Amino acid sequence: MPCSGNKSELCGGSSRVSVYNLTSYVPPTTVKAVGTYAYKGCYNEATKGRLLSGPSFTNTTGMTVEACVAFCQASSPSQPYAGVEYGQECYCGSSISSTATTASDSSCNMLCTGNKKEFCGAGSLLNVYFNNPNSVAGNGQVDSNNAPNPATIVANTNPPTPVPSSSSGFTSAAGSIVSTASTTAAGSSTVASATPSTTTGAHARR
Repeated sequence: MPCSGNKSELCGGSSRVSVYNLTSYVPPTTVKAVGTYAYKGCYNEATKGRLLSGPSFTNTTGMTVEACVAFCQASSPSQPYAGVEYGQECYCGSSISSTATTASDSSCNMLCTGNKKEFCGAGSLLNVYFNNPNSVAGNGQVDSNNAPNPATIVANTNPPTPVPSSSSGFTSAAGSIVSTASTTAAGSSTVASATPSTTTGAHARR
């Protein structure tokens, strides 16, 4: 049936719809790996305390998986776990309790505040990553089982680095500003800042 506004175009028909697909669209994804940090799953927050009880910080506008991993690497390099929660919270830890439980990956469905193409946990749910050098092949590329989605391929192969400054950058868990470069859906870099908190359970429970 010709379109009413342009008779040279077709606009469906009787009980028929002309359907189009935006081929450039890339859906949000669960980041599979950041450097040597491999995805472990969607974990339920602990009922008492925190699943990951090490250094932590919140960024309401610039949180990404890459930013969280970079923070944990800088503030607690001996603790191999990093986790993102509620779209804007990052937690580090040395271990996960044997009683910890997991949820389906689809339950960790809250978009990261710093990259709407990445998932950053959900309320009382964390996307957890573990520092595992075996997740990277000999040539330094991420193994196929951790192949990144096109939306985050730049972020996955080029982890954010601290922004050098006399008043900002990654420091110890003592608590100054953390500055990281995060990759937007369009592929450009933005700078996000947040003030880390190192007190267990410092963030409001979601």
